[in-house]
Amino acid sequence: TALGILPTVLINLFAGPAGVQLTTPHMALYNLMHGSNSNVRYTALAGMYDAGCFALNPFCRPVDRLLLSISGSPGDTIVPKWSVHALGYTGKPSYSSSGADGSAKHSPLIQSFAVFNQLQGRVTSNRRNLQTSSTPEPDYQST
Repeated sequence: TALGILPTVLINLFAGPAGVQLTTPHMALYNLMHGSNSNVRYTALAGMYDAGCFALNPFCRPVDRLLLSISGSPGDTIVPKWSVHALGYTGKPSYSSSGADGSAKHSPLIQSFAVFNQLQGRVTSNRRNLQTSSTPEPDYQST
């Protein structure tokens, strides 16, 4: 692979089966076999996290810096921006943070109110609100 054997092994250890499913060749094949739906407005949000460290300080956020060096920077410590924005038919917003503010990292992106506020205008639904139980349905679903 382009990353070399050690980074690939590390990524596969962290990612499990997704380590293969989310590789560039596998995703290229998936995208070739699955097209876009003209009735859907696609959005691909790229996290742009910067560890905000002096380059020679090995004690400053070493895990984040390692993940960025393996996955590619700029990115969200797991997925590089170029990969998120690879499809031509998606909207391509980015969200940035640095240092102690990790909201642009991979997992925190879906929990950030600032990210929600940035994307709120791109989220629409034609679904009627039909409440069938006393428990309200969540406004969003994370997968």
